[in-house]
Amino acid sequence: MLYWHALLIEWRKLGRKGLSVPYILGSQMYLKNNTTRQSITDLIISITTNNLIKVYFTYCPEIDGLILCYKDDTATKLLGAYPKINGNEQNNLFVTNFLDEFHVDLSFLISELLERHQKDISTGRFSRIDRAWQAFSIDEINFIRQTFKTYNL
Repeated sequence: MLYWHALLIEWRKLGRKGLSVPYILGSQMYLKNNTTRQSITDLIISITTNNLIKVYFTYCPEIDGLILCYKDDTATKLLGAYPKINGNEQNNLFVTNFLDEFHVDLSFLISELLERHQKDISTGRFSRIDRAWQAFSIDEINFIRQTFKTYNL
């Protein structure tokens, strides 16, 4: 199982909707293996090429930002599309209608994510609390560590 897959599944089990890209990428520092860390582009490509779970991007008003969510049975009536990535069809990463401008190709979304988040990711601000990017809280670190322990990651 991939680390982002485990996080999205466990977050959903807690009744929560989704996680931001910085949160998912920042969690990699708690992986037990010293693997190469994914970038924003690597993460999006990994999601689009996996055949394990469906994922969707949507807007979250609580953090005033974009989140990735596990597309389980409760998400069957979402409106949106599976955009191409670099001109190629894919059907693993769905984008809701809240993000209409990214329905053509995910390369536009990747550019937007880089513009919005690269500085915060580079400076260790992975969590959005009170509409500001900050370091992970103790509770968030514990959630990440427990998730990775559960899945032996």
